[in-house]
Amino acid sequence: MENISLTLIILSFLETFILATLNYSLLSIKKFDRRFFILIVLLTLTQLAIRNLPVIPFIIMLSIILVYAVYFKYVYNTSIFTTSITVIISYLFYSFVEGLNMSITPELLGVHYLEVVKNPSIRFLCFSVQVLIMLIITGLIIYFKVNLKDLTKFFDFEDLKLLADDEMDFSRERRVTGTFFLVMVFLLIQGLFINMYILIYKVWQHFTIHKFFTSPYFINTFIIALNLVLLYLLRHLIITLRMERNDIIARIKEKNALRLDWEKRAQIHDQNHHLSMIYMLLQVNNIERAKEYLKGMVGEIQKVDAIVRTGNQALNALIMSKISRGKQAGVDVKIDVIRSLTPMKIYDWDLNRILGNLLDNAIEALEKVSGEKVVELIIEGGEESNRLEVITHGVYLPDEVQARIFQRGYSSKEEAGHGLGLAICKELVDEYNGSISIKKDWEANYTSFEVNLPVA
Repeated sequence: MENISLTLIILSFLETFILATLNYSLLSIKKFDRRFFILIVLLTLTQLAIRNLPVIPFIIMLSIILVYAVYFKYVYNTSIFTTSITVIISYLFYSFVEGLNMSITPELLGVHYLEVVKNPSIRFLCFSVQVLIMLIITGLIIYFKVNLKDLTKFFDFEDLKLLADDEMDFSRERRVTGTFFLVMVFLLIQGLFINMYILIYKVWQHFTIHKFFTSPYFINTFIIALNLVLLYLLRHLIITLRMERNDIIARIKEKNALRLDWEKRAQIHDQNHHLSMIYMLLQVNNIERAKEYLKGMVGEIQKVDAIVRTGNQALNALIMSKISRGKQAGVDVKIDVIRSLTPMKIYDWDLNRILGNLLDNAIEALEKVSGEKVVELIIEGGEESNRLEVITHGVYLPDEVQARIFQRGYSSKEEAGHGLGLAICKELVDEYNGSISIKKDWEANYTSFEVNLPVA
């Protein structure tokens, strides 16, 4: 064990001072005031006290991280997670710089590492090089205005509460945030632990360390334990995110149901207006205009009825959005539901990715086409598989394009508008043991993409 000498006390104080300066800079907190120096004294005493115990230097770091976390929590009201991440990053910087310094500087001075430890003047010289590098890092952090407290703003629920209902529950979001920060902390701790053990062989003889802590069993056990905790946290994070995704889908379905209900109510409300308009057209003997008006009116009613009959509310929301996009592009998106969809094993978001890509490509293909622009979506539920067919009227896909249309990275947008995202469609359809095929007719001038997906 190295005796607690004046040299060690001064070095411990200076090391703590440098690390505290870096931590305060990373959190953009005012430095060199009374609270700053109180923390340095506490950290120095903690470091010197634990140094006498038969533990590895890594335990000293964990104790110092705890002191930082408690002090910043109650003095600066900084999150324990944010403080822990900041301190570990600071120590990673410091240990990395120390490792380089202790490998390079003694070589440049022509002395052995043990001579550096035993000779206070050489020790202070090496430490000065380390301090200089750390001050440069701190200066860069201040210059680029790095503030790790900004990370927490992405997970701050106070602003959301102002916009949400008083009874809004953010407990699930807090669990996601907490798990995310814990994963970061454990990853950084593991990195710090491994980094310390790379350098530790040089300082074993200067600490009172129980032989268990120097054995490979301890190192492997500790890393395995950290990995088990990480796996558990990641599993919890994935489960919670999956719940969030399902919750979002449920909200989309609910809003879409309300939207469809509103559309039907609006149609009922406007029926008298439409009937009056048709009556006036017939009165002035404008039969053709009345037929056209009635056709448009019936078409809109049929679209809403068809969307309702798909049997999938998430798909309904997608269809409504594509109808809206088609209107903006001057494309009439028609819906024909022969039979409602039979439940499938495919996730709603994957089904929407497939159909969304097909409809987007169809609409894009017709944007530069003159004349009538029609995209037809046919939905037919079956006992063994469901059929989804997107027909682009007015576009014929050339054979050379068809041969490469499902290749990843290939796009035929310049030629016919199809291709973008079709490789993804093919991969998703194959993943669910379905099929996708192309049908086309030169004389009728259309191209069709037909998807068949097996039912559950």
